[in-house]
Amino acid sequence: MITKTISFMLNLIIALMLFTVLYSAANVDVSVNINTSAYRGFTINGDNLTTAIPVEVRNEGLYPVKDVRVYLEILNGTEVLYSKSYVINEIDALQTYSGIFTVSINVDRLYQEIGTYYAFHRGVFKVKINVDAHYWVLADFKATYTKNLYWNPLFYAFNIYYNELRFDGSHINIPYFISKLPFPVRGNITVTVSDDRGALSFGESKIVFNKKAYLPAKLIRNANYLLVTRDTWIIHVNVHTNIGDFERVFKYHWNPPVSDLKMETIMINDTPYLNLEFKNTYYREINVSVVCHLDDLNVTVNKYVTANPGEVVRVPLFPVRYANGDFELIIRVINMNLEEKITSGGE
Repeated sequence: MITKTISFMLNLIIALMLFTVLYSAANVDVSVNINTSAYRGFTINGDNLTTAIPVEVRNEGLYPVKDVRVYLEILNGTEVLYSKSYVINEIDALQTYSGIFTVSINVDRLYQEIGTYYAFHRGVFKVKINVDAHYWVLADFKATYTKNLYWNPLFYAFNIYYNELRFDGSHINIPYFISKLPFPVRGNITVTVSDDRGALSFGESKIVFNKKAYLPAKLIRNANYLLVTRDTWIIHVNVHTNIGDFERVFKYHWNPPVSDLKMETIMINDTPYLNLEFKNTYYREINVSVVCHLDDLNVTVNKYVTANPGEVVRVPLFPVRYANGDFELIIRVINMNLEEKITSGGE
């Protein structure tokens, strides 16, 4: 009788212990504090992006949890960008382990993994935490926790100041602004300007960040037609850096400095004069030289005018009675080194 009682008590104790172990396994919890006051986001440390993720593993069971392994992954979709494992030796019963898990990602490698799209665009990555815990020899515990991690681009502004683009006859000077995170990025920037006639200019210089700078693109062919012709430019910018190459494409509508060009007759002191008229549609003041040569009389007329943006300019050339023979007219914008030649025969 005593033996049966002892056996019953032992079986009861074992059953209770098994129950409490299984109960404990069912009551272990994992929580990850991200985007709270305890999380400070990514910071820059040399060539690495680093962050500290506060992790809490709560053991709400009645027995210690041993050999707790925490696996942390940062995912872009299904692609693993970063992974690391951490070991917690033991968490006592009814206790919470609080730890800071440090993440350090080399930026060069990161952009090789995620591509250059995220250099200029925001994104949402995922932090995934897997926890494996072990109870005695009777039970194992697994838990998974995921959280979104919002990505800010390295370059958060890349603009061209169209209204300040300068043309000086040999170069197209393109003002640009690239703002970035305080990360040590180095490299060059190149630009090719093209229109429907082909490549117009090309330039290269070192990148300037976080302030306005000019990228000079040298003309590679004659561009005198830009004096009187509207044009559409494709500005292809390539950024070559130590973390990768990026490109941006801009469109620019060129307004010629001389438009609505025409010859007409006006009266000056009751004398009909041949008059040149044009409008400055450029955004800056232009200085214009007008040279007209009368072949029959072997006479050259020189005129100089200044035209403000939007101004219509009239330049009287010579009395109409002298226009019986052929003449040649050369219009030159001095501060842009562009010129247009007009002959009386329209050649």
